[in-house]
Amino acid sequence: MDIIVWGTGGLFQKFKEYLFQINIIRFCDNDIRKQGSCINGIEIISPDEIVNYEFSYIVIMTYNTSNIYQKLTEMKIPANKILLYNQVLLLTNKQISVQRNGSEILFDKWKEKNKKAVLLLSHQFGYSGVPVALKNMALIIKKMGYSVLMAAGSGGSFTEELRLLGLDYMENVDLCYGTECFKGILSHFSIIIVGTLDLYRIVETWKKINVPVLWWIHETYEMYYEGKNILPDNRNIKYLAGGNRVKKIFKKHYLNTEIEKLQYYIPDTKHKYCENRKHNHMITVAMIGAIDPRKAQDVFLVAVKQLPKKYICKFKFIIIGKMTCKDQAFINIIENAKIAMRQIEWMEELPQEELDQYYENIDVLICPSRDDPMPIVVTQAMMHEKTCIVSDEVGQAEFIIHKKNGFIFKSEDRRALKETLMWVADHRECLSMIGRESREIYDREFSEKIMLEKLSVIFQEVIQE
Repeated sequence: MDIIVWGTGGLFQKFKEYLFQINIIRFCDNDIRKQGSCINGIEIISPDEIVNYEFSYIVIMTYNTSNIYQKLTEMKIPANKILLYNQVLLLTNKQISVQRNGSEILFDKWKEKNKKAVLLLSHQFGYSGVPVALKNMALIIKKMGYSVLMAAGSGGSFTEELRLLGLDYMENVDLCYGTECFKGILSHFSIIIVGTLDLYRIVETWKKINVPVLWWIHETYEMYYEGKNILPDNRNIKYLAGGNRVKKIFKKHYLNTEIEKLQYYIPDTKHKYCENRKHNHMITVAMIGAIDPRKAQDVFLVAVKQLPKKYICKFKFIIIGKMTCKDQAFINIIENAKIAMRQIEWMEELPQEELDQYYENIDVLICPSRDDPMPIVVTQAMMHEKTCIVSDEVGQAEFIIHKKNGFIFKSEDRRALKETLMWVADHRECLSMIGRESREIYDREFSEKIMLEKLSVIFQEVIQE
């Protein structure tokens, strides 16, 4: 089987190892700067050159498929020789399978033993908010008596944690959700939970699916709503908002669509690690999250840099996170700070269990994000009775009373963040009390008890309908 792959950008890069298992005779790209160059010795041609080659299929490896499909149709390429990225599974004899306890089993075999099941779908299996929130929800749903299957558009390091927890999962759904085979497996589930608005393209294909869908929206950033002016009109979809910030922006874009608030929960693990606490004469301040402009590490760095010398010596600063940014100017800020600001310790992304242990050895968590609907790291810090300093663009700000159970500063206000740090240094004796008050936010808003109560009511509503 000979194929031409149209598109050499992010989607291709994500799945190139899979595609290279098939015989690629040429790549195609609209970008004239790429045309004439090679990938693994295979030439990138212009769209107009496609007619010069014999091939079994053209595979469109880009999310914006409609214009390319139309172009190929105008070039008289038969429709049965055009495959979208979400049909790539058809290029192999491979059937849809499930990862279970480190082994791969066919879905048909999995469903025989899991009659009452819930599918939880994420955009990817990396250590970010949505996969973690869905994983925790999956554990609750198992306690409710259901089987669960986690699924994601693409894989990632998070799958190891799913395996250790005994949660079955399915990777690389992006390569098969356009097939009739995948649509067929959806009918097996009692409920499908979709974890992010980013999966709009998948939900759009479910118009003939009669299974109840809970679409759990977490986005508050305007760019995530661009191009999604019309929601799928499936009557079986119930919309859930991961907090009031999410609900507000959702209603701004979809005035006539009902949405109900459902915040995630995180397991209470404080008792497991409370003995790990080590005394430190300095105040340990941590910022945890992907290194990205949205998370505003630059705001934090400027505030620390502006601290008077007599305060700097009272703190130990730690930044934990994986570099996800592609903005070179922001990358330069971070790299220069690593060299110049020796009072800050930098650490790579940590697995959840290691991170849970780490919370016990910090005093303060800072989240200066420019936009963050309800960051899990803040909730985890609250669960561990840590003092949290957040910008007013962070979802948990709605629960914080300044200087009582945490601190709020105006987003981008480096001076206000600096002054908050100075107050913390001058009133260290207040941190334990503020931390205990912070824990009450967790108990009231993010505990297992609250999630179980709300989810039980929602399940009963949608299944009866």
